[in-house]
Amino acid sequence: MIAASLAVSLSATPFAPFEECLRTNIVYIKVPKSASSTTGGVMRRIAAKHGLSGYNTSKWIQKEPGVWANHGTLVDPKKAPNEGLLRKLKLPSFHVTVLREPAVRCLSAFYHFKVSRGDKTPSAENKIAALSKCRDAQYHYIKLRQNMSTDAVLDYYHHVGAVERYNEAMVAIATMLRLPLTDVLYVASKNSSENRRDPRGYLMATHTQLADEEPEVVAFANGPFRKFNTLDYALWEAAVAQADRSAQDVAFAGRLRQYTEMQDLVYDRCAIRVNSENKSISSLVKCYWNDNGCNYDCIDRLFDSGGHDGTGRPEEP
Repeated sequence: MIAASLAVSLSATPFAPFEECLRTNIVYIKVPKSASSTTGGVMRRIAAKHGLSGYNTSKWIQKEPGVWANHGTLVDPKKAPNEGLLRKLKLPSFHVTVLREPAVRCLSAFYHFKVSRGDKTPSAENKIAALSKCRDAQYHYIKLRQNMSTDAVLDYYHHVGAVERYNEAMVAIATMLRLPLTDVLYVASKNSSENRRDPRGYLMATHTQLADEEPEVVAFANGPFRKFNTLDYALWEAAVAQADRSAQDVAFAGRLRQYTEMQDLVYDRCAIRVNSENKSISSLVKCYWNDNGCNYDCIDRLFDSGGHDGTGRPEEP
């Protein structure tokens, strides 16, 4: 950790066993279009189950221990979550973020904000224009201070996950906080392929994988884009490498297999399917806040007390 006054190292932080209330704040830096609403839901689920305040609000932590799981950079002194607010917290804080392959994240933002919510057409020209404007966006979003090295940024966080290795990130968070795997299960908040509307009522535009985009878009993403996003790629590649190392650990790999089976069951039984009215997910099921942590009661019915056999596998209903 680069700032002992803001966060304590894992070895010294009193993260409680899962049967007790957590005695630490959770500060999730919610990078837009990096599975941010889904991860926000996971953080809110942890908070709701372990006595942390703020799981159903967008406000900064008012009562400790609490959770912050909203959009906001660390470097803006006028908005949460900034360094001044972090310094005022009395309890230790667990700092976490999740990154995404930079070109994929940039194009996802284009489809979401400019196509779904705007009037742009998804032409190759417009996609390249959007890619040209993305300049180390994730680095600038998660850094604590100006001109930090990528190593210093990584050292600041207890965990930096990767969307492409999402299950590993969730298992790592549960392991570090000493939580049962059921506390980091989720229903995805946004899925453009399922004909959903977002919380503002916009129908989410479907889009293809990067490799299947127009050849000129793929060429730009693999060429010029990488040259002016070196910091983002350094951070994201480090997150993926950490997931690779974790997966080599026998105990971690066992928990990962268990979690994957549990998450597959959640998808089978609790995921929101395409509906004829094209409603937003938050209008169909209960959510902790907005579209974060939706259909949590379905997950609870599968795995909470009386709903599983103690091995992490739920009993058949």
